[in-house]
Amino acid sequence: MKLKQLIIVLSIALIALILGSSLLADKHGEQSFEHKALLSDVDWQALNGIELEQGGKTLVIEKVLQEWQIASKDGYPADKEKLSKFLQSLKDAKVIELKTKLEKNYHRLGLSLDDSDNQSSGVLLSLSGAGDKSAVELVLGNNAKDNRGQYARLLSEPQSYLIDQTLDINLDGSDWIEPQLFELVYNDVSQIDVNFASGESFVIHRPIEETNEDESTNDNVDQNTEQNNEQTSENRSSEFVLKFASNAAEFEQLALKYDTIFSGLVRNVLNVKATDAQLLSDTNEELLKENKAATFELSYQVSGAEKTQSFTLYKQELEDDSIKYYITFSGGKYLLSISEFNYNQLVKPLSDYYQAEETQEE
Repeated sequence: MKLKQLIIVLSIALIALILGSSLLADKHGEQSFEHKALLSDVDWQALNGIELEQGGKTLVIEKVLQEWQIASKDGYPADKEKLSKFLQSLKDAKVIELKTKLEKNYHRLGLSLDDSDNQSSGVLLSLSGAGDKSAVELVLGNNAKDNRGQYARLLSEPQSYLIDQTLDINLDGSDWIEPQLFELVYNDVSQIDVNFASGESFVIHRPIEETNEDESTNDNVDQNTEQNNEQTSENRSSEFVLKFASNAAEFEQLALKYDTIFSGLVRNVLNVKATDAQLLSDTNEELLKENKAATFELSYQVSGAEKTQSFTLYKQELEDDSIKYYITFSGGKYLLSISEFNYNQLVKPLSDYYQAEETQEE
């Protein structure tokens, strides 16, 4: 009897040991899978196409001649910084938890591709490379409630995951365009000509500072000759001043609101950001002629060479009483939207830079 009981106990212990070992092995397998790169097989160097699709909306970003462009925005350049962060997040994404394999439960994680339910519909991300060798389709879902990451699954596999990244998946093309309009810094600019549609015009510049001849030496004749032939930004004043005004007589007795106010205009120009882009057409070009506000011409230096760049600002009042603000560049093919704030910073008349006469009298 005791032998029989002993056999039963040993059998139970053996079964428990086998089950425990199996569970530990499974757990070890799961842990070894976790924290692996989600997209380890993608050839990131060969990547040349990104497509985001959700609920009938599609965003396509493609590389053309080594430049990333927004297809839905007529090939306008993509925001390099934003795109770089997006791709780096994808590259860094690691699995931190295994989730459901059941298709019927995908909607709980926002991983369903059923367009009938926008609340639970995932975003289908397609990555394509040269010759489609690195084509990958990934479904991106909801962010985890505890902010640990985002739910995702490979379209070719039933398993879903929680990854350690939270990706920006806005499908609005205007949210992905390159906002920066000027690849210049303040010291590159030497002069700005402003011509308003009203007829008023003025010019600001950074005067060339005269060099004291007593301080010059002949130690480096070649270098001095080169600097004399090329008026670089280094021998100009650090601040902009008024050079010309069509109505200069009105301001002869007035003081500037502050000494560096014209330098502020230059910084405002360089800080203008595009918020949307569309191709210029005969229709909108004709319409813009009636809404022209001002034309600017920037004179600047690159590698010692003097160059110019012209752009025009427009203000269009629509039938619904809304107002649109635009900028176009000479020789450019795009009509670019800008903010009301950027527009107002640039179209100030010259009188806005001077103190009112009654203020000076006080």
